[in-house]
Amino acid sequence: MVVGLTIADGLTPTSGCRYNPIDDRVYVAEISGRVTSLGLNRSVQAVTRDLRGAVDLAITSDGLTAFVAIRDGRLYLLDLSSPDSAPQLVSKDLGGVAQIAWIQARSAVWAVQTGSEGCLIEIAPATGDVSRLSGALNNGVGLAARADGSLAFVSRPNEILAVDVSAGPISSLTNSFESPGRLTWTDDSETALLHAEPSTGGRVEQIDSAGVTTVLFDAGDVQPASIGMVRDQVVISGLREVIVYDLSPVPPGPVVTNVSPLLGHGGDVLVLSGSGFGVWATPVTVEVGGTPATVLEHSDHRLRVLTHPDTRDGSLIVEVGPDVLDAGKFTLNASPGYFDDGPPLVLADIAPTPALGEQGLPKSGGAVFVALVTPSDLSSPLTGARTTIDDRWNGTGGSVATYYDQASYSKSAVSGAVTAGWKTLSGNLLDYHWTSELKQKVDASGNPVYDANGHAEFETDASGNPVAQTNPDGTIKMYNNFWNNPRLVAEAVQLYKTEIAAAQPDMIAVTCYTGGKFTRGWGNMSAKTFAFSAAGLSINETLSKDTPYMTVNEDADWGRLAHETGHNIIDPKFVAGAHLGEDIYGSDLIDPAEATAAAFDIMGSHDAFHPLFSGSNMENLGWLTDAHAAKPNDENLGGQTNIGRVKWDRNPRALEVELEAHGTTENTVQGRYHVLKIIITPSLAYYVEVRQRPGTTGLVFDPNLPLGSGANPNQGGVIVTRVLLDSVNNNQQTRFITLAHASNVLRTGGVVVDPLRDLKITVVNDNVQAWPLICRVKIEWAQNIPNDPNGKFDLRIQPWDDSYQTPDVWIDRKQDGVYDQPLDAEGRPQGSGDKPLVKAKNDFYCRIHNDGTDAAANVLVTFYSVTPPGVGDNGSWTPIKTATVNSIASGSFFDATTVWVPQIGEHTCLKVAATHQLGEITGGNNQAQENISEFDLSAGSPVHPLTFPVAVRNPSANRQRIHLRTRVTGRSKGYLAQIPHQWVWVDGHDERVIEVIVAAPNDVGRYVEQPAIDVQIDGFLERRYTETADGIEPGEFLSPIGGLTARCKAKFTGSVRIWAESGEGTVAVGGDVSPGGSGTPVLIVITGGPEGDVVVDETVTGPSGAFDTQFDLRAVIDRNPELDGRAIDVVAVVDHAEFVAGLRSNSLRIRP
Repeated sequence: MVVGLTIADGLTPTSGCRYNPIDDRVYVAEISGRVTSLGLNRSVQAVTRDLRGAVDLAITSDGLTAFVAIRDGRLYLLDLSSPDSAPQLVSKDLGGVAQIAWIQARSAVWAVQTGSEGCLIEIAPATGDVSRLSGALNNGVGLAARADGSLAFVSRPNEILAVDVSAGPISSLTNSFESPGRLTWTDDSETALLHAEPSTGGRVEQIDSAGVTTVLFDAGDVQPASIGMVRDQVVISGLREVIVYDLSPVPPGPVVTNVSPLLGHGGDVLVLSGSGFGVWATPVTVEVGGTPATVLEHSDHRLRVLTHPDTRDGSLIVEVGPDVLDAGKFTLNASPGYFDDGPPLVLADIAPTPALGEQGLPKSGGAVFVALVTPSDLSSPLTGARTTIDDRWNGTGGSVATYYDQASYSKSAVSGAVTAGWKTLSGNLLDYHWTSELKQKVDASGNPVYDANGHAEFETDASGNPVAQTNPDGTIKMYNNFWNNPRLVAEAVQLYKTEIAAAQPDMIAVTCYTGGKFTRGWGNMSAKTFAFSAAGLSINETLSKDTPYMTVNEDADWGRLAHETGHNIIDPKFVAGAHLGEDIYGSDLIDPAEATAAAFDIMGSHDAFHPLFSGSNMENLGWLTDAHAAKPNDENLGGQTNIGRVKWDRNPRALEVELEAHGTTENTVQGRYHVLKIIITPSLAYYVEVRQRPGTTGLVFDPNLPLGSGANPNQGGVIVTRVLLDSVNNNQQTRFITLAHASNVLRTGGVVVDPLRDLKITVVNDNVQAWPLICRVKIEWAQNIPNDPNGKFDLRIQPWDDSYQTPDVWIDRKQDGVYDQPLDAEGRPQGSGDKPLVKAKNDFYCRIHNDGTDAAANVLVTFYSVTPPGVGDNGSWTPIKTATVNSIASGSFFDATTVWVPQIGEHTCLKVAATHQLGEITGGNNQAQENISEFDLSAGSPVHPLTFPVAVRNPSANRQRIHLRTRVTGRSKGYLAQIPHQWVWVDGHDERVIEVIVAAPNDVGRYVEQPAIDVQIDGFLERRYTETADGIEPGEFLSPIGGLTARCKAKFTGSVRIWAESGEGTVAVGGDVSPGGSGTPVLIVITGGPEGDVVVDETVTGPSGAFDTQFDLRAVIDRNPELDGRAIDVVAVVDHAEFVAGLRSNSLRIRP
């Protein structure tokens, strides 16, 4: 029996750990590239983040230098005496290596190479020279060497070898284990080894000099990646944590030695260290503050539990069988402040989320529940405030209802149901709203100061009042908005939960009284579960459907309300962002010189101009009669349509059309349109329309339409907007709408030109009819253009959908063009094609389209991966390969491919980018990502939970608060999902790794017949403005930065074993899968190839679980020549079965 103490968790998969006795700290390398220094008191210090693909590290005897080996064969040096120094390259010729060690007597690094031809090598740090110390070791894994350099021990499949470095012989020490892992010495006497097996329950063994093996304990809950010694204790780094195990005798019976944390929020995860907790089947219950917690992980020395969101202060009681333990007192932390990370979010027994297209306000409008709330420290709102708010939503003059009715020709009905009175929030105004950004307190070194509860402190003046942050010019840095939307909205939903349940609204507008303090407001948010758990609050309200919401104050103009409502209207072309983006502005911080279209769209200058939606948004909203809406990028001028479309090409053309302003009734004359769309490519178009002030007609939009100088008796004219599809936040596609001329309407003779395409748009007559104004416009392109590629082609990769999948990226696991998923209408496999096989050669495909009139030549296509999967894009992608496509014909596509070998223990995001070429129309649609992974929850009673890392990456150069949203789709009753923070702070272009938990706390039989659930994590940046456009301060919104989908299913735990025989070039393989049953897919894989494992066949089990197949070995070698002349090891892999979690069989060697 051992006692384990967790000193770090929440890590990405680790690859090596070493104790440094000089500073009494444990150094850990992670595959993601991070090297961290850990104190035994759980203190954490970052050493570097720049060594992506790290496989192990070693520390010199003086404790001043660390060496880190990288998967691609490089070795780096870290100067531990200078923490800010960059890693130094020592050598790049190691080949693939596993464990490394520092050999003091030789002042060198030793490493064991992987692969069947790998050997023991020595690297001289001073020169980087690499020398060979042994013969082939056949897939070495672990390494422990004597300090004098005389003898080394290497673990490999089925055996630990003793390598006499001086004399040369290699002998077997022991084969009394199942899975080769990392090695270390038990102490400085170097007489006994410790061996950590990565599978078989994480068994840790001691091996003496005679090869006698003694099992010490199991560390399967950690999934050991590396092992070391800390004084007389064992330290193990695993999939996401580092634990120190005390091997000293402990008294019998259960005991809790440590709980972390004891200060937190309801919904937090607690780790209880100790001993005597029994095996997974031992009945264990945990109560925190009188509320039952969910046991997530259970081993003899550790419990990991999820507290309930309703948890209160109180004792932590653990029951192990008949034993009852008081493990201490849990205390609720105070509500997090602005500069703190947010509280956790727990979703339990979630009903299915609505299908695509139901996560926002329908284009046809809907009922808005207007929830009136007031902070506890403000006096009651003024008499008549509610009436004013109701008028702005529902009045017969300027109001949201009138605007949407008129703008849509009565096809969108938006009505605001304003609550009868105001309900009081639990907090003061400062708990929700800031007028100016408060100044965070820092110490003498410039580091943030935190109180005893871990909350950021603010500077105060002599009277104790908070001090405002200032801009570089000394002016106060304004905020003018709600900083704590999660708490504000959750409280409002809780206060009005009865009324909301009865009303079943299509949107919620939380209107918070601020006593007249200006507030920009927030839009583009939706949720089904509204939760906020902090001191004194335990809110977890689940509505019947995913519901969009907005937050404004009592003084919001009806234009601002219409604008924020627009953010919550579904735009099906941009489902990853879900709603109309604020794409009128030219930059994240408004540059008035660039915001030229702001006066012509309600998504721009909503208060100053109250404008109509511009042509592009009107097309997407679908309110105009449009006989050809299903083909928005094809030319169509006939039929009953009010959006005429012409397609630019290289043939001479000229045409005149009549365009009618948006009046009180919709145009009914065929051949006359409200909007003319000129399609250059699907990513670039011009929209031509007529706009007119309403005069005395009663229309509420465009009252201040910019007319320009001179007389304008009809109070209107023509506008032309250019709409470009581009990317924001490095990965999120959106439209950018800009005016193609001066900031006023065009009159007769007004011209817009696009010289690269010889395109000319001319207003021929601005007075065909005075009301509603009809203008005649001439469109022409003379095509007197030399054969110049500028602007004649556009490379495109289809962006991801709302599940973060793109149909243009897929995987072929067997490299044979046969997929797990069926093909779509364009010949692409649906979903991801195949589930990739780790450590094996998978074909990684991407389809690149060429829209336009010219071919694209010498297209550079780069394939990338990044681990772990996450939200946001900070540019930390690892290139796999760049391929050159000689030519892609106009209107055609090309399927580019490369070989990808994913590493074990990693779930990965994939990305492909085609280099933006000179003269291409836009480079903003040249890339796409695929952020979806499949996970199995293996059986137990209850089912073993899934914990997976998610990297929150900041695409901005500045430190940002990134909001996280979790949604679950599928038949998810009985599942739990938790994210530790509803928002996190991330430094510029940096990343934070959080752990997402998916648990199935019942017996596996409840889940196996259910389909998989999708747990979707979405990320959002606060899009805030510090400048104005046209004299208004626009409403702010949460800008999507992408996300990921984890497909999860609880399955039975099983086993697979194989037999194999060969003769005359044919290999026969058979075996059985338990639990038995027909139809379980089994992959036959050759392992240990220098370029990765190779899938050679796929078969299925029969009724009893048995399978057999055969393959032509010569044909396999012809396709994979790197295998020629090597020993062939075969395994069976069950990796995508419906009812059985992933399995890997015993390995058998084939004699060709």
